[in-house]
Amino acid sequence: MNYYLSTGASLLGYMVLSFVTGKVMLKLEGMSLLLFMAVLGSIGIIAAGVWLWFRSRSAPAGGGEGAPAADSGGTDEISLLARDADARLA
Repeated sequence: MNYYLSTGASLLGYMVLSFVTGKVMLKLEGMSLLLFMAVLGSIGIIAAGVWLWFRSRSAPAGGGEGAPAADSGGTDEISLLARDADARLA
């Protein structure tokens, strides 16, 4: 949930910097400033959406730590396969 807030804050900061760049540094006014803000705003919103999409896909499905899956007996199977391979080599 915190990454939603940080993404929103980052997007807001990006939009403020875009406005300052267009108004103060480039001295845009009227339709030029509006078009500049619309293009940069669209890029920022798309980037924020893609970031949130990737974050949601990389999150664990169960919301857990993932440790119980490692303790489910997978190491016994590996040990069995290693012993079987040793037996074949001997």
